[in-house]
Amino acid sequence: MLYSTSLSAFERKYKDLCSFREGKHKNVRNYFDKNWKE
Repeated sequence: MLYSTSLSAFERKYKDLCSFREGKHKNVRNYFDKNWKE
């Protein structure tokens, strides 16, 4: 398995997603936080 490669790729995408949702799309993050935790 390419665990380290896929993990680093996942972390890069996750950081991109976090920076994306922390920017001008905070309402998107709030929506997912509310609807996915229940």
